[in-house]
Amino acid sequence: MKKILFIIIVCFCSFSNSELSKGEFWEDGGAVFKKLDEAFNEIPTYVIQSNHNEIIFGLYESEVIGRYNLSEIKVKGWPLKYPVNSYVEPLIEQRYRDVCRFGCFGEDTESQTLKLELSSNKDLTLGCYGQSPLRYGDLDGNENNEIVLFLGKDLVVFSPESENIKFFQNLNVQDWMPKDKTATWITDFDRAGPVSDKHPQYLSNIFAYTSSNYQMVQAGYRGYAKLYFSDFDVNGKRDILVWRKIYQSNLRGDAKQGFTLQGNAYLHYELSDSGDSKGQYVKLETEGELVQQWLTASELTWSKGYPSKSECEGQEGQLIPEMHDPLLNDPDVLK
Repeated sequence: MKKILFIIIVCFCSFSNSELSKGEFWEDGGAVFKKLDEAFNEIPTYVIQSNHNEIIFGLYESEVIGRYNLSEIKVKGWPLKYPVNSYVEPLIEQRYRDVCRFGCFGEDTESQTLKLELSSNKDLTLGCYGQSPLRYGDLDGNENNEIVLFLGKDLVVFSPESENIKFFQNLNVQDWMPKDKTATWITDFDRAGPVSDKHPQYLSNIFAYTSSNYQMVQAGYRGYAKLYFSDFDVNGKRDILVWRKIYQSNLRGDAKQGFTLQGNAYLHYELSDSGDSKGQYVKLETEGELVQQWLTASELTWSKGYPSKSECEGQEGQLIPEMHDPLLNDPDVLK
C-alpha cells in the first residue's frame, strides 16, 4: 500500500521563514486516514494537526497536492510537476546535453527543454530537512501562509489559495561522488584506471550514471542556492533573491583538496499581482550586479540565506555542513 505525505492547516497566522510548522509522524489518523485511503489508496504519514475543518495533503508518489474539506467530504487535487522554465544551472544543462542525446530532452537536444522530475528522496535534502518534508507558514513574509515542500534537491512553495506553485528553486546540485567511490568507479571494470593525478577527486554522477560510455570520467559539479526575502527594490512587491554557487572538483594532482568555484549567479524573483502569473514569483531580468548590491547593502551574507541551520541529529542549529564546507575553497561560504 502506498504512503501519503500530507499537512493539515494549522492557523492563518504569520510565521517568519525560520518558524515554519513541521509535519510529524502520526500513526493513527482514524477516519480521515480511512477516507484518504479509500480515495487514493495511500496512507498518510506526516501531519500537522489542527482544529480547522480542512486539510492540505501531498501525494508524493502520485505527484499531487490536494485539499480535503472534512465537513463536505470533498477532495480537490492539483498536479505537482517540475515547473516549466525553472532555472537550471547552465553547466548542468550542458552536461546533460553532452551525455544524454534523447532520453533527457526528447528527440531534439537543440530545441527541447531539459526534462527534470521532482523527487521525494529525503536523503537528497540538505540539513535533514527531508525528515519533515512538508511545512506550513509564511515563508516569504507576505502575511499569507504557504505549503513548503522539501522534495529531494528542490524547494517547492505551494499556495493553497491560488492553487499553484508560488515559487520553485533547486537548492542542491549534486553531480559528484564521494572520493572513495570515485576511485572505485574509475578502477572497477577497467573503466579508466588506474587512478592517476589527471583524474578528478570527485567524479561526475551525471556522466557515470547517464552516459552509455562508462569510461567517460569527468570532474563532478557541486552547487547550492540561498534565498533572501524582502522588498529589496522598494516598489511595494515582495522579492526573493537567490544567490547560487557552482563548483567543480579539483584533480587528484592538484595541491588543493576539494572544489573550485566556477561562478556565482544572482537571481531576482518578484511576486506578481496581475495576469496569468498573479500570486506567483516571476523571475525578472535584473542585473546580477544589482542583486549583489542589494545583498551587500542589507548586510546579507551566504550564511544568512535560507536554508541555513541544520536539523540533523547532533547538528541542530548549526550551519548546514555541505553549504558551508571548507572544501569548497570559497571564503564566502564561511561568512
